[in-house]
Amino acid sequence: ELDASAAFAMMQRRLVWERSNLPVSVTADVERELRTGKVEASPYAHVQTGCPIVVVRSRHFDPRTRSVDASVRATVSVLERALARAPSETVCVYYDRTGFDLRRNLDVDFLREVVRVLSDNYPEVLDSVYVYPTGGALKVAWAAVAPLLNSRTRSKVVLPTSMDELLEAIPHPLVLAGL
Repeated sequence: ELDASAAFAMMQRRLVWERSNLPVSVTADVERELRTGKVEASPYAHVQTGCPIVVVRSRHFDPRTRSVDASVRATVSVLERALARAPSETVCVYYDRTGFDLRRNLDVDFLREVVRVLSDNYPEVLDSVYVYPTGGALKVAWAAVAPLLNSRTRSKVVLPTSMDELLEAIPHPLVLAGL
């Protein structure tokens, strides 16, 4: 937002965080989270931009069987892996909601913490987020949340209304893996 002192302070906080957290130690609890398939670095790239794709499969979320800290560290590990091959230092996220069950898979604590860590330490890394399949409940939730986001962030979120629209950005193998 063109505030040099705020940007400098953010960079300093990021350096302190980086020294404490990177590279991510792949401990037993982080390894367990990585094996869930909840978050993974895809070998594919966004069809149009070439950004590496990080896949989030919400059907694998289970707040009863995870540690928030381990889940966040696993997510950071995946993001770092994707960024290592990013030509423009940005990534695309494919948030696959196939098989998502609100009672079983909604993990608000994890989502809140991972968004905080990524927002604080990876500004401007997000190219786009594709959330699919959508549905009535998601559209209502998005309508409530979208106004809380700044317009730049809000413009990066895409809610495709059809499989064809999704396939314009996300390669077939990733989409078919969720079915």
